[in-house]
Order: sequence, then C-alpha cells, then structure tokens
Amino acid sequence: MTTATAKLNIMSHIHQLYPSQCVKINLLLLLLYSAQVVISANWAQLAGPKAQNAATPYIPQEWYKSATTAKRPMWSARWGHALVIINQTSPRNDMTTEENSARIKEAQPRLVLLGGDDYDANKHANLFNSDTHDTVNSTSTKNRLNGGGLRNDVWVSEPPSSRQDSAGWAIESRYLRQNRGIVNSNIVRSEMRWKQTNPGRHSPATWPRGSPQFPNPMTYDDWIICQDFFRGALLDPSICDELQDKCYNSNAEADPSCRAEALWKRSNMWSPRRGHGALVVKNNTIYVIGGRSREFTRMDDARLVGGIQDHRVETMRDHPTTREETLLKNDIWVSEDGLGRQWRLLTPGCKDPQEDVLLQTEVWSRNINDPNVPKSIGSISAKCTKSTDCYGQAECRALTESSDNKVCVCPIFSVREHHAVAVQHRYFVDDNNNSTFTEDYMYVVGGFTSVRQSFCADSSCGSATNEYRLAMDDAWVSNDGVSWVQFKAAFGSRNSFPGRGAHAALVIHADQFKANPDYEENDILWIFGGETSRPQNDDVEYLNDIWSVELQVEPCCRKNNRGEDCRSSSNPLKLEDIGYCLPRSFDWVENRFHAEWTGRSGHVVIYEPASSNNAFQQQVFIVGGKNGSDVFHDVWSWDLRKGEVWRNDFDSKQWYRSTTDAKFYVGPGQRRAMQDDSVSAEMSMPYEHYLTVDSELGILKRIFLPLPDDDIDGAMNTTFATGKLLISKDDIDKMTALNVRTIRDLANADLYTVLKMRGFDFPWKTKNIVSNICYLRSLSIAFVNKCKLDTSHSFATTTAHSGMHRNNQRFGGSAVKISCGFGEDSEPCGQSDWDGCTPLEGITRVDVHGLGDVTVPSSVPDPLRDLEMMNCRQVPEERYFATGAFLNGNIMILGGKGGEDQTVVYRDVWSRDDSFPHAVIETKPLSRTPESSFLFVSNEASAHLFEYKVVDVTERSDVTPWILTTAERGADVSWLDDKKGGPGRGWYIMYVRAIDPSGNKDFQYSSETNVYLWYYVPPLPWGLITGYISSFVFLSLVLFFEYRRRKRKAALERYAIRRMRRKFKLHAMSEGGKTDWRDYYLKRDYKENDRRKKKVSIRISNHTSLILSFLSVFNLK
Repeated sequence: MTTATAKLNIMSHIHQLYPSQCVKINLLLLLLYSAQVVISANWAQLAGPKAQNAATPYIPQEWYKSATTAKRPMWSARWGHALVIINQTSPRNDMTTEENSARIKEAQPRLVLLGGDDYDANKHANLFNSDTHDTVNSTSTKNRLNGGGLRNDVWVSEPPSSRQDSAGWAIESRYLRQNRGIVNSNIVRSEMRWKQTNPGRHSPATWPRGSPQFPNPMTYDDWIICQDFFRGALLDPSICDELQDKCYNSNAEADPSCRAEALWKRSNMWSPRRGHGALVVKNNTIYVIGGRSREFTRMDDARLVGGIQDHRVETMRDHPTTREETLLKNDIWVSEDGLGRQWRLLTPGCKDPQEDVLLQTEVWSRNINDPNVPKSIGSISAKCTKSTDCYGQAECRALTESSDNKVCVCPIFSVREHHAVAVQHRYFVDDNNNSTFTEDYMYVVGGFTSVRQSFCADSSCGSATNEYRLAMDDAWVSNDGVSWVQFKAAFGSRNSFPGRGAHAALVIHADQFKANPDYEENDILWIFGGETSRPQNDDVEYLNDIWSVELQVEPCCRKNNRGEDCRSSSNPLKLEDIGYCLPRSFDWVENRFHAEWTGRSGHVVIYEPASSNNAFQQQVFIVGGKNGSDVFHDVWSWDLRKGEVWRNDFDSKQWYRSTTDAKFYVGPGQRRAMQDDSVSAEMSMPYEHYLTVDSELGILKRIFLPLPDDDIDGAMNTTFATGKLLISKDDIDKMTALNVRTIRDLANADLYTVLKMRGFDFPWKTKNIVSNICYLRSLSIAFVNKCKLDTSHSFATTTAHSGMHRNNQRFGGSAVKISCGFGEDSEPCGQSDWDGCTPLEGITRVDVHGLGDVTVPSSVPDPLRDLEMMNCRQVPEERYFATGAFLNGNIMILGGKGGEDQTVVYRDVWSRDDSFPHAVIETKPLSRTPESSFLFVSNEASAHLFEYKVVDVTERSDVTPWILTTAERGADVSWLDDKKGGPGRGWYIMYVRAIDPSGNKDFQYSSETNVYLWYYVPPLPWGLITGYISSFVFLSLVLFFEYRRRKRKAALERYAIRRMRRKFKLHAMSEGGKTDWRDYYLKRDYKENDRRKKKVSIRISNHTSLILSFLSVFNLK
C-alpha cells in the first residue's frame, strides 16, 4: 500500500469516527462575549508593575528610588501628563514615497512624556525622592514635594535593543536557566526602557545670597525674567547678559558678577503642571502649551485684606508676599533639542481673559437696573492705559464706547487646562525650482478656563477664590507659537459645537495613497466628546458627539495670494486669512450627534494612518475616559467612512489582522464575503474567544478543532473552529433565577445555591436540575483561578516529556473532611466545609440542614482539558486622563487615573494588539518514519512562545494537552514510542499555535501552516539489537578461545608424552634396556619426595633457632 493510499484510507476512517468535520475528541470551551458589554481588546503590558500573566513587562524600581541611580528608572505614577512622539514614522503628504521610505528606515521613534500629577491619595507620600529634581533651592523644594504633586520632568523611551527581534520583546535565556528549564510566560520580557532627560526644575522660594533682593521671597515670574520675551521690557537689560563659564560652577553665588537672573536662564522651563498640551513639529521641536501649573506667585493686595468685625486691616503694599499656588496658564515653551533638556519661552501668555470672554462674563454696572449708568468691563486690576501695563502678551484695548475705559485683553487664547491640541503639516510643491515647502500649523480647541461672575464696586470679590470653571468652544491656530488667530469665536450659536474640556482633537491628513474614494481630499480637524461646564449652574454633560472642519492643505502664504514669500523668515497668520486659507466659525460640521460610545471626558483618541499594515484603512480609536458615575476601559474604533459605525473591541464585527486571510486587515465586509462563500455561520471569530470572569454563562460554547480534508494529501484549507451552545436556554433561566449569570457568580455560588442548581430545593425532593452543573462549576472555579494575577495553577509551566499523554485523574478526587450536616441538630454546611459538588471519599450522602440527605457526586469530569483553551482577556484597568500614541504600528496608552473611587494613579504602558499570530511548522518529520522533531516559527516577531497538541486519531483521544515551548526548543515527540510508555505506531495530528505578549493565539488552522497529519513509526530497538549482537559475538569469542585452549592443552600433553618416551628410552639404554618404565618413574618420585622433606626440615630448624635467639634477648627462655 502506498503512502498516499494509506492517507486516503485513514482520512476515511477518521470521518467514520467523527461524523462532523471536526475533532470532537478535544472539547474546547470558549465563551462568546456579549456585544453590549463594554470592555477593551487584548493588550500587551510593556512597562509598569506586572498586571497580567502573558509576559513580563519592564518592571521599574520601587517608587522611592532615585531616577539617577535606579537600575530600572521610570516616571512615577501620574495623570494629566502630556505625550509626544519624536522621530515619527507616519507617512507625510509633503514627502515623496522614496523620502518617506528613507525617513521610516532611518528613524527611531521614541515617546516623550512631559509633566503630570503624581499625587497618590492612597500613599500620601512622594513617589520619588526630592533628589530626583534639580532645584535651585532644594531645602524649600523638599518639603514642597512631600506627598507627590505636579511635575515638570521629561522622560524619553529608549528604543529596544533588537537582540532577537524588532518588536520590543525577547526571550531571556538566563531566566530560563533560573527556572530550571521550565518554559513559562515569564521568560518573554519587554525591552522597553525609560530615561529621564530632564528631572524638572523649579524656581526657588527666596532670592539667593549675594542678590540685592535677598532674602525677599521671589516668584516664578522673577525666575524667568531673563527669557528673550521680557528683554525689551526690562529696566536694566544688562542683568540678563550672557555670563562667563565660571558662573555656572557650584560657588557662583559668591561672585557678584554672576547675576542670578542670567544664571537661571539656562535652567528656566515651564512650571510643574497637568492638563497641558504638547505638540511636535518638524525637526522634533517640542511645544508645551498651557495647563494647570504650580508656582510661586505674588498675592494681590485685595486677597491680603482681613477683618475683625467692622475693622478693616490692609497689608503694606510695599511688602512682597508670595504663595505657592496652582493656577491656569496659557504660556508656550519650546524645546529644540528633541529631548526636552533645554527650554525657551515663546510667550508667557496672559493673566487676563481673551476679548470674547471679557465681553460675555465681565461686563458690569453700578446699577444694572438703570440703562443710563455706563457699563464697565473687567475688574480694577485689569484697567490699563497702555499695553506695557499688562502682563505678558496682553494688550490694552478699549472695549466700550469710552476710550478711557481700557482693559488688558489677551490676544491669544485665555488661560486653560484640558484643552485639545493638534498639529497639521501643510505643504506645497514649487514647480519653478522643483522643491517642497512645508509649514506646521498648531491648533488649540476648547478647554476649561476660569471666569469671574461676581463684583464688588470696581473689582471682583476674591479673584482667585471666586472664579468659576467655563468650558470653552473656541478654536485657535498658529504657525509660529506666538501669533494666534481665533478662527472660531467663543459662545457661538447652537449650530456650532458646545463648549467642552477634557476632549480630544485630531488632524487627519488627506489620504496619501488615494486608495479609498470614501475619504476626503482635504485635511480635517476632528474633535471627539468631552465635558461641558457652565458657571451659571452646576450641570455637567458628558458628550459623545463628533465635530469636524476641513482644512486647506497649502500654507496661507501661498493660498491667500498675498504675494508673500513663503520662504521668508516669518509669515505669521493674520485675521484676514480666515475664509481664504483658514476655516470660519460656521464651517464646522457635526459628524455624529450621538456616537455608539457613551458620553465621556478624559479619554484618549489615537489615529492609525493608512498603510499596508491595515489594507490602507484609516482608523480612529477611543480608549477609556469617565463620566459622572463610571470610569471606562473600553476601546472603540471607526474607519472614518461615511455611514460606518463605531465598533467596540470583542464585538463579533470588530476588525482584526491576520496574514492567513486573503486580505491582511479583515473587517465586517470581508467577513460577510467569507461567510457567503465558504465559511459556516457557526464559525468562531477571534474576538469572541477571550473571556473574563464576568462573561455571561448564557453564551457558553463547545468548540471543535477543524480536521484535514479526506483527500490524497490530507490537506486542510484555512478555516475556523466551530462551536455549539453548551448550556440550554432552560438551564440558563434556572441559573438566572438564582442570580447566577456569570462565571464569577457560578464560581462563588454558596452551598445552597449549588444544591438548588443540582435540584435539591426541598427536603427529599429534586427539581429544576441544571444539567452538568458540577462540571460547569469546577470549570468556572478553575478559570477564575487561571485569570488571577500570578496564579500558581497555569498551563504555562507545562513542559514536554515522555509522560505528557493524558491520565484519568478526576477533579476533586481527594478526600474532603466535613463537620456539618449530621444529626437532627446539625449546623448548616458552610462553603468552607463542602461546596455541594466535590466528591467525598467514602461518603455517598450528606445530611444538609434544611434539605435532608443530599447525594454526593462520585466524580466530577476533569475541567483542565477545556480550561487550557479558555483564554483570559488581558486589558488595562479603567482609567481617564491617560495619554496615548500610535508607535511602531501599535496603539499605546500610558498612565492615567482610575479605580472604583477614582483615586488610583497608574504607572504603566500598554500596547493594543488586534493582530493574531499564526504559527508555521517549519520542520516536521516525514510520515512513516521514526523522525520526531518539530520546529515552529510565527508570522509575528513578538510571538516567541508556542503551544502544540498531539491528537491520536485511532484512539479518539488527545495524546497531550497544549504544551508550551519556544521556537528554539520546538517539540520532540519521540516519547510516542511504545517502548518509552507512549501510544506507539499510528496516525497523529499535530496542532500548533503561536502566543504573543498580549495573549493572542492562533484562531485559524491550515494543513499548510500549523496542522500536520502524519503516520508515526517507532524507531527500531537498536539497543536491544545491539545487545543481542554483542552477546552473540561475546559468546562466540568465548567458545573460540575455549576451543583454542583445549586444543593447545592436548598438543602440550602429546608433546610431554613424546618427551617422556625419549627420556625413558635413554634411561633404558643406560640400564641395558631391561628397566621397566613404571619402576623408573616410581624411583624418581621417591627421590623427589625425599628432597622436599629435607628442605622442609631445614626451614623448620632455621625458624626454631631464630625464635630461641629472640627469646634469649628478652630473658624469656
């Protein structure tokens, strides 16, 4: 019989054993998650304290370690921070395909994290020592930092070492050795590293010694006075002249020529803050914009007014009083080194509101009921006569009919926090000189500002304590960071988007590849969700709307035909650009009034550009956020096409990636096509195969592995597993009536609930029995334990050896002692005594209080076979005010705040993974040979771990569970040999699946890649054969040498006889020939015996003489 014929026959035999085209020998239980429940997709944890079981992240050193001396430094747990990417690899429209390819090839993208708030209410302690901050006055700063707080440090992610791959994950062989060769998920380790490029610098509380102002308190404004923006306003600009190098030594304070103001210029940077915005423009220039900061400020005299009853006391106006406060900012800082080491102030912003805010919120009159009384704008502190009376960039303007009533007005956006920022890369191609001009436009949209609502006489009552939060609905743009144009006014009409803060904004550039006609040709600025806030009431509305406005692609210097040279040193935007190259207020379009996701604020929005990695399908992702009652950790995505809906992760219609499909990026359209053509509607989609302990029992399925087709080659096209509902609707209704709906509910069910599901609801009666309930409960308990962090029971510690085939051990087979339920006065059985399902050794019935005799199950089926195929969902915890980025093809989130009481601050990095790895059997044994080695590879670089299962077709059983291994180790199935205890000769199927650090595994099977059918033939018993041959050769040699010995002995005897005959003849001749030979030998023997006796007597005589001599010496005769 030929091999091909044998395969054909065995395939026919398989299908006789299994009527459906699935291997039913391995019943795989998977739960399909309800689309209505909101929860995130599988994520890989790159850094932070370990919070999952799939891999080992970069675990930083303890909180209290110094960032400069720690072996594993990393930023502290924080929220409200900013994040940018330098050396970005996303394609840019202003570059050619060749330039983009070269840029991507040479770039090493890195994350830059800036500032944030690391105050942890649960710890009440600083997360870093004060020595991690470079301060001018460390004594005052040390007390100021206790308990954590606002930060202005800068951290940069280090690129992976790429020792084994470029995906940032590697197997550490030393951990494998430390684990005594046992393969588990801990050996896969993240290569992410963090480096602190700027520890953060703070202004001192007082002027230093040697300064004319010592020991007066100083403010943050005093500290940055030598920044270039203020130089023209200084009375003595020489104090900011460049200093000699000696002034930057440790003893510079003693030198009067080293002015402190000039000395501080190099260390000046933005004050510690949260809720700020950050952008990266060309040449990796980083901008930090606004936010809520902590700094020393001079207190207004109005705030220093106190009183006892009717007496009024004012402080001395010439006595400076400072206090460290948190206040809103609209300053803009820039770092041109790409790492945030050195910073330069572009504009300090303003302390006064912008014009439309003033006109809307600070118009007052001494008598509001008398229209003849002139109205005033702003408080007395805002009055001015010229612009130099105003702080920073503010201008002195007359906003009323009276030119004498001038106030300070901010020409840029007001101070604010949690605003949205975005950057647009505009460009045009100059055909005259065949060059490309590029210009980056920065956008600021919305945010929370503070307004004053109550006034006393000419001033507001308590400017800092009586401010109200207002959610802005304005939009600003700038191409240099100093001159800003407001292209959407605040307090707009109802046709425009409402004011909001803690929202998100994106600029999505036109489709560079022109691969999808549904996408726009212009760039678009989008805003998503957010939170409203109005001073008039305390109502807060959480939004789930989406607004957009189209943006021109070319810079304004070319688009508005002003005749300006775009390559001149400065082309600041102007108001007249609105309508030509900048959008207008009424150009905004509401794309979606109510999106599919719940209204929220503090969420992360990340854009994935079109590329070959996603079949040129753009995607926008929304992660996390919060509303008035909940904190979210769901993930929603949208492909930007009109009419398409947002899709939630783990939804059956969610997109996923797989190179085994005809299209690399598979979505709802592709899935429908596959179902119509070749795939059964019962197929299990990948997102449906990952469970949580809160997954509902009503959608429990039994999944069957696919089987190769019955053709000559035993081939199997790429296919999915199929499933069948495990629990009937009637049983689900019975469990629901007992409030058992999820895996957690069933695992935690008490004794009486379990017994009710077994039918013991009334004494001596059974009813409403849930089929197979004890098995389902044992499976639920095992799954809950499996998904616990660092659980001791895990399939990850399984190793391949000769004894890996199944045994018949039963779950709960050990004896359980109980001390309840006996006698009429017995106490009720508690859960710690007996759970209602576990078999009890030697006990068949238990007298349960209130129910009478209850039968004890003799055995419960082993759930481990099904448990090994139940995958735990791996997701970050719910959070808001985190940051996110798209880096190296992955969606990433960092830090944030969350928890049930919203007091948990996170210190971690997660990467979303919607790509499912696919294993390939690279090396495999030939059929009908004793070869036994398998080697595996994966299409995903980060998938270093593999699992394999061997199925015995003839015996209808699994030979092994899913066994964990690595690509280097592969699998050796030589233990199949019956002489080693294995099942021996026969047909077997090898299933292989790859595992990546997010816990994703193969969900498709093909005989061309990860499934192999072969006929195993045990090797010949060469040891036994060699033993037989060696024994035969040894015996033959023994016989041969014995034969030679005897032959030689016979020859010697014949020679001795001939010799004796010759001697006798000679003796006879000497005796005359009459001597008998017997007498001759007898005489000779007598003579020999006489000689021997004489020798013995002589020896005895000599010994006696020696003894006597010895005795005489010691007088012992």
